[in-house]
Amino acid sequence: MYIKNYYGEDTLIDGFTYKSILEESVIYTGGCCEAPMDLGAGFLRDDTTAHKVYWRQLGMASDTLLYDFTLELGDTLKGLYGGLGLCGGMTLTVESVDSIQIGGNYRKKINFLTDDPCHETSIIEGIGSTNGLTACYTVPASYGIGLSCFSVNENIIYTGLCGGPYLAPCGELPTALGGATEIRKGIFHISPNPFVNHVEFSINSVNLPLEVSVVDLLGRELLRFPVSYAKKKLDMSSLSKGLYFLRVHKDGKFLYQTKILKQ
Repeated sequence: MYIKNYYGEDTLIDGFTYKSILEESVIYTGGCCEAPMDLGAGFLRDDTTAHKVYWRQLGMASDTLLYDFTLELGDTLKGLYGGLGLCGGMTLTVESVDSIQIGGNYRKKINFLTDDPCHETSIIEGIGSTNGLTACYTVPASYGIGLSCFSVNENIIYTGLCGGPYLAPCGELPTALGGATEIRKGIFHISPNPFVNHVEFSINSVNLPLEVSVVDLLGRELLRFPVSYAKKKLDMSSLSKGLYFLRVHKDGKFLYQTKILKQ
């Protein structure tokens, strides 16, 4: 799975200026597992005075802490990635604080999991997480999302520590990869979105049968529906109001996901 996050236009929300974060992705099914959790597009607010970065997106009534660069040795990660956040159940503690040279400057680097030097979990000031912008932190050497490259004005200023870099996310994403799925945004349709109790899932019949699941922002699967016809009405009445991900599966493999909002 390739994920590319990039800046859009500035926007004003509740009196604060945010940078719009847009996302492109390519899903392929050659691996063993489902794609790891990623929040998708949203809004970023950088409080440079407090050395903190905040995240907000559709369905959130207020900011949530994304990165805190004031953390010191022994401090526990809070906010979106804290024990009750996106990666619920994980408690990460700062193991070390150092710096990394990027271009001609040194930037603060806070390290949480450092057993594997090629897959360490860290946050770098001005760059973000080594696990990507809004991807759940993962134990080193396990399955998860990693930051391959970071570019400014099309100039790559940071690449992953080892085994790369995989530069596709920093350029134009490939339209096809080995084992790429047939399912794309233009082939299936969800309506209405936002919804109240039901949505209609429509898809090109050549991809049938398949399954559709609904997961929350913690990655927990809440609903799953078999789909054998080109159109199917999905009952979402048991969900609470908020943002969810609708995922498409075929033959036990994850193919694609999109965001849905219950009002």
